[in-house]
Amino acid sequence: MQGTARKDRHGGGVKAPRTVATLSPPRCLKLTAAEKAVFREVVELLDSVPGLLADVDAFVLGLLCEKVAERNELRKILKKEGRTCESKNGAPYQHPAVGQLNGAEKMILDIARDYGMNPVARDRLDVAAKTSTVETGNRFEQYLAAAMNC
Repeated sequence: MQGTARKDRHGGGVKAPRTVATLSPPRCLKLTAAEKAVFREVVELLDSVPGLLADVDAFVLGLLCEKVAERNELRKILKKEGRTCESKNGAPYQHPAVGQLNGAEKMILDIARDYGMNPVARDRLDVAAKTSTVETGNRFEQYLAAAMNC
């Protein structure tokens, strides 16, 4: 009758590490200048949520930035070349970049979920979700929304 209610399943879960004002991308990822710029912007946005970031987050955030830059490049390719290609005998098929774009966006969304970038994930993280309002969302949500509209 009592069930197995646990805080980690119903909000108020694991406490996030203390906030870090500055993170630098790990050297092992060898980020490009564009990816480093995305990294700085993402860290600034995520750091606006108290208690969310720690030094150990640099690697995963670096991967996120690689995927955001990859997504932007793939979108440029698809805008230029279209979403379909034509085979030698004239049959249309999906441009290979479409699948790559879908994979990059899935990874971006997976990492964003891990950092509490949707209402359910924020509830599980037990960080200062109170800092975002229903009307405006937090700065990282606004960034993702703007990125998806480009």
